[in-house]
Amino acid sequence: MFAITHPYTTILAHYLWWDEGVLPNLWGVKDAKNPFLDLSVISETMRSEIKSALLECNTAYELNLSEVLSEKLPKTYKDEYMGWAAELQKSGVVLSVGSDCHKPHLNEADYLRAEEVFRHYGIDSSKFFCL
Repeated sequence: MFAITHPYTTILAHYLWWDEGVLPNLWGVKDAKNPFLDLSVISETMRSEIKSALLECNTAYELNLSEVLSEKLPKTYKDEYMGWAAELQKSGVVLSVGSDCHKPHLNEADYLRAEEVFRHYGIDSSKFFCL
């Protein structure tokens, strides 16, 4: 909530998700599992608070393209994650994509493939926040 409501925050970047290889590589944490690969651990109350704060503070919700395009993530997780994003968009939250790309590792084909994923889940990419 701090990040969403901070006046300098424009985009909440890939909330609750990280590559499980990141923590061991950065900080030496062994067997670091992402507990949020099952989004049911996020209560409806928390989801409602997050959505309200995003709307109230006009903060965009970023979809990480590595996550959107991942073939490794469980389908149940992807369905829930993308469903949540679609719900946010339908509620008026602005979505952002690719806003935290750390290096130019994505190409036009990746964006076209991502567009297919967005359409599949009912997300309208024409309404995305653009920098």
